[in-house]
Amino acid sequence: MKKRLIVPMAAVALVGLMASFATSAYAFPTKTVACTGCHSGPNVAITTTLVSTVGTTATYNFSAPAADAVVVFDGATKIFTFLANTGQFAVTTGKTYTLYAVTGPTTGDGVGSTTVSPVAPVVDSAAPVTVSDAASTYVSSGTIKLTATDAGSGVAATYYKLDGGAQVAGTSVTVSALGAHTLEYWSVDKAGNTEAHKTASFTITAPVVLDTTAPVTVSDALTTYVSNATIRLTATDAGSGVAATYYVLDGGLPVAGTTVSVSAAGAHTLQFWSVDVAGNTELRKSAAFTVTTPVVLDTTAPVTVSDAKASYVASATIKLTATDAGSGVAGTYYILDGGVQMAGTSASVTTTGTHTIEFWSVDVAGNAETYKTATFTVTDPVAPTTGKGHTVKVRIPKEHVRGHVATLTDLATGAKFTAAIGERGVAVFTDVPTGRYKLTIKGKHGNKTIRTVVVKDRVAETQYNGEDRD
Repeated sequence: MKKRLIVPMAAVALVGLMASFATSAYAFPTKTVACTGCHSGPNVAITTTLVSTVGTTATYNFSAPAADAVVVFDGATKIFTFLANTGQFAVTTGKTYTLYAVTGPTTGDGVGSTTVSPVAPVVDSAAPVTVSDAASTYVSSGTIKLTATDAGSGVAATYYKLDGGAQVAGTSVTVSALGAHTLEYWSVDKAGNTEAHKTASFTITAPVVLDTTAPVTVSDALTTYVSNATIRLTATDAGSGVAATYYVLDGGLPVAGTTVSVSAAGAHTLQFWSVDVAGNTELRKSAAFTVTTPVVLDTTAPVTVSDAKASYVASATIKLTATDAGSGVAGTYYILDGGVQMAGTSASVTTTGTHTIEFWSVDVAGNAETYKTATFTVTDPVAPTTGKGHTVKVRIPKEHVRGHVATLTDLATGAKFTAAIGERGVAVFTDVPTGRYKLTIKGKHGNKTIRTVVVKDRVAETQYNGEDRD
């Protein structure tokens, strides 16, 4: 009859406590050894599985098929005895422990064994480190690889964002879009540590192609514009690309640009062309267009003013000035003293007396101004009274009747002096300046020139008795 091992109650209670330990994130592989020299026959395999490691305590499950008991030794000291072939035990990290499966009647009879060496869990507070193999420039397309390392818990995942886009998980990025790009990347380890984001900038360029073709430039020029014109020039080049676009307006100097603005009314000519990066120059093209003034609806008549004065001596010249802010003045007209309508802006009158001029204008839109009038007088010239002239007595020939009027007319200035013919046929003129005068007698048969009278300097009195003398 087999003997049973007596297990202290304290040991049994400890086995029950082992199940309460928390499970660590780090699992150790199961260890199995074969039992040799067992009393009851076949070899006995002992399997151990790490359940958890908390602080410095490691908890294991064990299984030993066909075993009557399992004991655990710390070196030469037995620390646990289990009267079963399965169970759980807890030990301190940093040591090596041996398990024995007992299948014989006494301890150590028919033994299978295995060892466990628990270690303390590694505390990971360091983030992973990710590097990229990004170059500064790629031709046509570029593929960038991201490599992450973590000496603690290990890399859980690597992420990136291209040009500020969506977050993507992965370690390889392929870009074919031409231009400058920015790659943002980072990794996270199994302990949850997140790496600070890093960036890599690179450019995808087009492959170099030998370009011998000039650009092509087109304009959106119309034939006619009102008030102002804005013309846009668009150049394309499938090779090296457009370097610049130029234009010349109305034979002026070349200007670099793609927009032309013109407000000057009239006909214009625009020449334009482009040059590509490879230096190919396009043949000049031209576009002809006209800028017109806007059409404004004109319902307002012109306004005409005259410079007429109230009185003129000898002759009058009246000037007419018309303005029209709309379509412009088409013509100015006048009627003098109710006569015939005349076109013009100047009227001259030499006839003495009172005169009336009617005037008006018509604009290009056909609006006619209301007639306006100006009244003025043209008088004979009158000699100035200076108080320094001569008193001239002229005896009129006897054939002229008393009561007629005699007139002296200055041959140089046209000034006139009149006097009645008195008793004895004498006409007395006062304040007559020195000069040569024409003597005219006005009677019932009209005017009659009698003689030229000379009024000499420093002579106070001159007489003419009808004789033919100067």
